Amino acid sequence: MVILDTAKAGSVYTGCGELAAAGGMRGSSVFPLAWTPRMDLDLLRAHRHSAGHREELLASERCGCFQCLAIFAPQAIGEWIDAPPDAPDDDAAGTTGLCPRCGVDALIGSASGFPIEREFLLAMRERWFGGR
Repeated sequence: MVILDTAKAGSVYTGCGELAAAGGMRGSSVFPLAWTPRMDLDLLRAHRHSAGHREELLASERCGCFQCLAIFAPQAIGEWIDAPPDAPDDDAAGTTGLCPRCGVDALIGSASGFPIEREFLLAMRERWFGGR
């Protein structure tokens, strides 16, 4: 998991041990997600927030990638796609963000109303990518 420490702009931690050594994730725990039929509907609703979402991502406190499970500040997103055909620059006019770690367009932001937590991203990855 990659987490961008927003207190130190540009700092990216590649594992929980490294993040803990830097003073992050104090007292955090990971709990397994109990699957319910309603979650399929929630994951479908959540997936609708994973494209054409530039304003929503930039309005978020944090974003997550449900391909590689990275969690980061929206300012870390440097590449955007889905710009209109006549736009001179995808990054300036694109509406769908690419993950700064893996480059996949599988991002969702906290402004979507969904929890940007490892458990939720794992459920999304399982649903849309078949796990890993």
